[in-house]
Amino acid sequence: MSLNDKAMSIIRRDGPILPSQIAKGIGTNILLAGAVLSELSSQKQIKVSSLKVGGSPLYYVQGQESRLENYAKHLNEKDKKAFDVIKERKVVADSALPPLFQVAMRSISDFAVPIEVEAGSTKHIFWKFYNVTREEATEIVRAFFSPGAKTEEKSPEKIVQPVSKQEIKIEKGESFIQTSIHAEGESKQAKKEVDDDFYGNIKSFCDKNKIEIVSFDIIRKNSEIDLVLSVPTAVGNVGFYTKAKNKKTINDGDISSAILTAESKKMPLVFITTGKMTKKAEDMLSSLNRSVNFINL
Repeated sequence: MSLNDKAMSIIRRDGPILPSQIAKGIGTNILLAGAVLSELSSQKQIKVSSLKVGGSPLYYVQGQESRLENYAKHLNEKDKKAFDVIKERKVVADSALPPLFQVAMRSISDFAVPIEVEAGSTKHIFWKFYNVTREEATEIVRAFFSPGAKTEEKSPEKIVQPVSKQEIKIEKGESFIQTSIHAEGESKQAKKEVDDDFYGNIKSFCDKNKIEIVSFDIIRKNSEIDLVLSVPTAVGNVGFYTKAKNKKTINDGDISSAILTAESKKMPLVFITTGKMTKKAEDMLSSLNRSVNFINL
């Protein structure tokens, strides 16, 4: 039995499951287990949670979504409160929520599913708990606009607001809504003066190529940075998770870790570096048949 088959067998039995548990189950190291999980995810055989336990996402198969609720205790305080709200109320109007909860709903994508509602010529965003049926959600949404509803609940000015064009460009996916909302709150961060030469080089590259830095986190000064970039393409701007490393050689561990993080964020990956990939890293990418966008500064 191949490692992929072994991993699938364990996930079907025990999922949602952490990479460390998979590594132990298939008798290998965490690096190879990560590569196996990345390949299975890219083939759509397994799902990756946005929720993290100790910094790692959970892996599971279709039908195991309800088991993720057992891990809701690992959400941060803000996201846990949003989880409790959406679970109790089943469906909520986006603009009825405080700004922090609006962001939180987009962070708990395992549990909060966006639904687009058209009222007249205006489109609105509501959130439903993941296991609420379409029929049940429809009835709850209708109640917001019904004549018998309380005034403060049926007023569009108080419970729903027009959704901007940026937020509804991609109607079928959830990740774009999440990315666009974060862009409104975090893009100011990229405008601050940052005492980091490596970040300065990345900023210059992005400015030159009309790439927007949506958010960034300096992991190690002048050495490692995590970013979210908004990259212009033929079909509009696309959000990319970006790992930037200022080092001479990029090994397979660097690549595997970045792939897992991108998978957990459900975003394509850009890897920015001042160095080159090792032969082992190139071989690993080739075996996974996984596309990684490399940029050498």
